[in-house]
Amino acid sequence: MVQVRVAFDDGDAAERARISLDGQRRFSWNWHWPLYTRLDEPVQYKLSIPVRQYNVQKRQWDELAGSGAAASLRIDAPRHPGRPHVFIQISGKEKEAVGQLKVRAEDLARGQVLAAWAVGLTERFLDGVAERTGTFILRDARTRALKAFGEPAAVLAAREQIQEEEDRLAALEISIPVKPAVVAYFLRQGIPALKEELGEENVKLDGPRARCHVVVRGGEAARRAVERHIIDSATYRPSAAVDATCPVCYMEPSAPFRLGCGHIYCTACAKHLLSSATENKTFPLLCIGEDATCGLFDAAFTAHIERNPDRLKYCRTAACEQVYATDGEQQFLSCPSCFATVCTGCNEGAHVGRTCRENARDVQRKHDEKLNDALIAEQNFKRCPSCQVLVEKTEGCNHISCRCGAHFCWRCTRVFPRDEIYNHMTEAHGGIYEDVRPAQAPQRAPPPQYPVPPRPREFEYDAVDVMEQHRILRDIAQRREVAQRRTIEERNRQARQTEAAQYQREAYINRQWQMEAQRLEIEQRQREEAQRRNSGWGCTVM
Repeated sequence: MVQVRVAFDDGDAAERARISLDGQRRFSWNWHWPLYTRLDEPVQYKLSIPVRQYNVQKRQWDELAGSGAAASLRIDAPRHPGRPHVFIQISGKEKEAVGQLKVRAEDLARGQVLAAWAVGLTERFLDGVAERTGTFILRDARTRALKAFGEPAAVLAAREQIQEEEDRLAALEISIPVKPAVVAYFLRQGIPALKEELGEENVKLDGPRARCHVVVRGGEAARRAVERHIIDSATYRPSAAVDATCPVCYMEPSAPFRLGCGHIYCTACAKHLLSSATENKTFPLLCIGEDATCGLFDAAFTAHIERNPDRLKYCRTAACEQVYATDGEQQFLSCPSCFATVCTGCNEGAHVGRTCRENARDVQRKHDEKLNDALIAEQNFKRCPSCQVLVEKTEGCNHISCRCGAHFCWRCTRVFPRDEIYNHMTEAHGGIYEDVRPAQAPQRAPPPQYPVPPRPREFEYDAVDVMEQHRILRDIAQRREVAQRRTIEERNRQARQTEAAQYQREAYINRQWQMEAQRLEIEQRQREEAQRRNSGWGCTVM
């Protein structure tokens, strides 16, 4: 048997080739045997999860596998215990359907965050929680968090047990938060002094720089010792010429290297950070100053895109953060995140077989039709069933005469000959007007059948000019976009003001804290000076 694999740039072309070649004999080296063809799904996505995770989520994965019609999800579970992972494959002919199923699968595979990283939670305890609740608990070293997988009720039970254990551990220790500005003092002087006073095993510095805590054992005496060092940290000044702390080692930078965001690193720490990112493939590279929240990369990346609006574009899908480059030439790119296809020539969806100009006309036409449909639904417009032009009826009977020569009923939009439409309105709708007037008296005879009179001029209405409608609708859409843009700008301005006010409040609180620490230090020195004066000086002669 001979197999040949052929790749096509277009899915429709591949389907046409499959239909034309399947079952043919003239292309086969042996005319007795026909040619068989098979076309794979054009859009495929794969991911892998641990077997233990799949075992506790099996019902959820099976339910997800049967939820899609336009896209399918296939589970490749290991038949033998040697393979540690289960492979999930999503495929389909429609990219949008595959992308939606992909998002749901990734959300299920991501699991739920139970709690932050805690040193006191041992592997033995976590394994016991997983066994009792029927969940799979994973320590995610990258995000420093505990994640749980399984049924929602089981995950909730695991969360409650872990929270109870954290509360129990917290009762045995005293955790005192310290400000980021004094972390350097505790690293250099405070922690070594506390370990010497309270014991090596009873003191530790826990958490990142922005949320650092001094954790001690020893009751109220240990708390007072930490508070004494917090007071001493208010007057601490580093001896290095550079008044900064390396975000990697929390020490005074040696051979300092300053980034564009203002954070200063030791040269050796910066090299180690870059080499670790290369080995672990953690991209993009981020500054870890201020607990990795300084946003240097995001700001630089966004500024670069804003400076090159003609060459760099965001993906067309809402909330998708992918960016693609364009040089103005027409070529089709597929987004690796949401699977949307875009033309780099006009930044619209792919339009195979049409130029960008032709596609722009089609897009504008569809946009106008959408606006017209909205106008029809909101403002009592209808379309002529013959030429599809928009018609508005303000008063008069239900006989509408269009420019194209068609005569139709306003209520049911059916076309009739000119001499039959009045009979139709009377027989089918009870009259020629929108609301048929009730009889004035019970004894009055039923209204007679209307004859077909000559067409009165006041009952004929010309169609509304379509181009004028399009212009009005486009003006409305443009004004709406301007109003939305102004609303967004106002929200951003208010957010910046709120952030600035928050920064000022934090700065004020920090200044008050430093002033209070200085005041306590001055009072302490005054008390010590008074004690020395009261003790007296002199000698005793025997």
